[in-house]
This record gives sequence, C-alpha cells and structure tokens, in this order.
Amino acid sequence: MNELLRLRLLANADVVNTAELAAAGYDRHATRALVKSGVLVRVRSGAFVGGDAFRAGNAAARHVLTCRSIARQLRGYALTDLSAVACWDLPVVAADIGRVHLAQVGSGRARRSGVVRVHPPVETSEVLPHRGVLVVIPEVAVLQASERSMRAGLIAADACVRMRLTTPDRLVALAESHHFGFAAHRVAGLASGLSESPGESWTRLVLDGLGVEAEQQVVIRDHDGRFVARVDFLLPALRVVVEFDGAVKYEGADGRNALIREKRREDALRALGYRVVRLTWSDLRRPERVLAALSLGALTSA
Repeated sequence: MNELLRLRLLANADVVNTAELAAAGYDRHATRALVKSGVLVRVRSGAFVGGDAFRAGNAAARHVLTCRSIARQLRGYALTDLSAVACWDLPVVAADIGRVHLAQVGSGRARRSGVVRVHPPVETSEVLPHRGVLVVIPEVAVLQASERSMRAGLIAADACVRMRLTTPDRLVALAESHHFGFAAHRVAGLASGLSESPGESWTRLVLDGLGVEAEQQVVIRDHDGRFVARVDFLLPALRVVVEFDGAVKYEGADGRNALIREKRREDALRALGYRVVRLTWSDLRRPERVLAALSLGALTSA
C-alpha cells in the first residue's frame, strides 16, 4: 500500500472506492492484487474496506464499514433501518445483521440488488451526514428497524433514549405521524431507557409478550429501610425478581468475586421473601423456558 492510499483510508475512516484507488495509482490489476493480499476487502463492485479494520471488527463493526463503503458510491442515498442503527453506534444483535439498508432522499423507489436493499424514499429533514455518508436520524432508524424485528427495535430504542438521542414521547409521535405499523408503535410504547443492556431490553420484550407486568430498576430495602439491591425487574404481584445474566461478568478472578457478591445479594432478597429468576441469552431465545421459570403457566392460561 502506498502513502496516498494509506492517507485516503485514514481520511475516509477505512473505506475507499475505485475512483479513489485510481487517484492513488492503482489500476484494476493492482487493485485485484490488494484484495488478494488482504490489504483491501471488496464488499461490492467498486467498494472496498481496509483489510485490517475489517478483520479486527466484530459483526456490527464490519457491517458499518460495509454500509459506509457502499453508501459513498451511491450519491443521494441514506442508510436506513438496522444499518443506520449500527452506524449511530446503537447496539445490534449479530443475528439481526444482514443486508445493507438504504433509501433515496426525497424521491425514488424500493428495490433489491445483491447485498443492498433500497427502501422507499426518506425526507431530507430526516437525514444527517455522519462519517462521510448520509444516515437517517436515530429515532427514525429504530422505528424502521422495529418493523422488521421488535427485538432489534427495542434494543436500539432503549439505548437511543438512554443516550438522550430521543425521548419516548418523540418516538411515539414519530410512529404516529409516519404511519408506522403495529411493531414500531409497540416498541415506541415500550421504550424507556431503563434497560441497561441489550439483554435487559430483550427480557422486557419477552415479559411483555408473555403478559407479565414487570417494573424495571426497582430498589428493594429491608424491613428497616436499608438498601438491599436494585433489581432489573420486579414482578410485585408474585414477589419475583427477574435478572438478566450475561455471564461474561463472571469470568476470571474479578468475575469470581462478582459471583460471590451476587450470591450474597440473592440470599438477602430471598430472606425478604422474594424468588430470584435469572435469565440468559439462551432462555430469551426460547420463551417457553422463561414461562416455566416464572411458574406462570396457570396464570397466563386463566
């Protein structure tokens, strides 16, 4: 890689196109050699990503690089849906990542082409430049994502509210004014920003879908008013505490100490008469496990 290409990748945050490669002295054959050697990754005809950055990134980071590289080719287009969610650094679940979602700004038609899906046009007022490309504003992006996956939408919406990029009222108003469907309206109504992780957002969606009334981030005190714990979810009618457990925090020596603290915390909650249910990613993928863990079969069938 020569100095000109290195500088172009630096200026473009690791994406480059055919015209820029030519300006840096690379013809079609030289470009093919860069791809073969791994210096560049071709994500679409004429669109490339720096190889080191692509290999170092997780699924979301690679998707963002791919999106930005393709969007820079297509003038007058903005990234939308889950692609926009990822570009705004809002959390996404790797399993939800797929095509690059785009829409023309102002006018145009929907279509699909290879890895790209072009949606109906978006308004100019709902688009912002971000890292060299156009991206729909965060609150519109999370509502668009909700239409395809309520899980993806709520995870992003909660983070959007938590990061003060929008408010629940703003989401509800946008869902109504843009004539979004049921899924987006439901996500807008659930979004609160109280969920502190994607797992907690997904847990809230599962509990809501099961018809379980749950309060979030509840402080529990003992009979003398002393602080005992702040719990992810409380089912007050059943005196059940629900915690999402990502498990990663229990790795290593620090993790073992954290596990000991969690056990003492649970013991204190049980001493007050609460039952503690811990849910993992695997449980959320199989809601019947959640239902069984909460012992709600008779309640929900009544």
